[in-house]
Amino acid sequence: MTIKQVAIQLLNQLDSVIKQMTATEYQSPIDVLGKGSIGQHVRHTLEFFTCLESGLPKGIVNYDERERKLALENDPVTALKAIQEIQKFILNTENQKLSLEGKYLGDEGEMSFSVESNFERELAYNIEHTVHHMAMMRVGYRLLFPNIKVPEHFGVASSTVAHQKIK
Repeated sequence: MTIKQVAIQLLNQLDSVIKQMTATEYQSPIDVLGKGSIGQHVRHTLEFFTCLESGLPKGIVNYDERERKLALENDPVTALKAIQEIQKFILNTENQKLSLEGKYLGDEGEMSFSVESNFERELAYNIEHTVHHMAMMRVGYRLLFPNIKVPEHFGVASSTVAHQKIK
C-alpha cells in the first residue's frame, strides 16, 4: 500500500460517516469537544489538505495561512464534494520538494521557521492530523450519534491497530 492509498482510505472513512449525518447533526456543538461540531473538525482537517494543494505551485506550504471555508463545516454536501476533489488531487500529484513554513508563538515572542519537506512527507503529516481529528469525532459519534455506523478503525492510528492485532 502506498501513502496515497492510505490517505484515500482515510478520506473514504470520513466520507462514509458524513454521508450518514443530517446537516443539523453535522453542525451540532458537542460539549466534550469544546463545543466544536463534527463539521468544524471536518473543515479543519480538509483545509490542511487543500492548503497542501494550494502551496504546491510555489513549492511552499504554510498551514497557518490556510483559508477557512465555513461552508465545509456547515454543509455536509460541500464537505463530501471537497473530499472527492482532495482525493483527485492526491492521486494526481507526484512527489516533489517543498518548504514548510510557519510560526510559533512562545513566551519570548513569535518565531518563524522554514524547513525542507516534500509532498509525501506532508501527506504523511496530513494523514496523522486527520487520524487525530477523527479520534475526537469518534467520541462525538459515540456520545451523541450512536445511530451512525463508524468504521472499526476510525480515528485509530495504524500503529495502534497493528499493536492490537499482536495481542
